[in-house]
Amino acid sequence: MVAVQADVVMAVVRVKAPAEVDPYLIGAELTRAIFNQTLRDMTAEVTRPH
Repeated sequence: MVAVQADVVMAVVRVKAPAEVDPYLIGAELTRAIFNQTLRDMTAEVTRPH
């Protein structure tokens, strides 16, 4: 077993979606996107806080 050191990263994600979309579905899609297993195309805009 090899120990791997990783930096902890935290992000705040703001999602725009239609009201009828299940929030758990959004969470699942974001998790898939992070692990590169998306079922649908996704786009993201990265901005810095003001």
